[in-house]
Amino acid sequence: MFVALLIWQPDFGMAATVATIWGGQLFPGRPAPSFLYWGLVGLGAAGMVAGYTLLPHVRDRIDRFLDPASGDSYQIDTRDAGV
Repeated sequence: MFVALLIWQPDFGMAATVATIWGGQLFPGRPAPSFLYWGLVGLGAAGMVAGYTLLPHVRDRIDRFLDPASGDSYQIDTRDAGV
């Protein structure tokens, strides 16, 4: 439910962080069947694909991460300038 509230914000970075930490704590504490583990991995991958295809701001951020010349790179330019 907490991750759903973060996605509703939309804060996908924090939602992915919380979900990853939750999954990391779930499996070492109690061994689970491998289909549950792979199901959660598949659900996460499907969520990333859905975010990329359905939400323009997510697509823009991922595209700029992969190719900084494709859009606004103010933070990178500022860091490189030593400001």
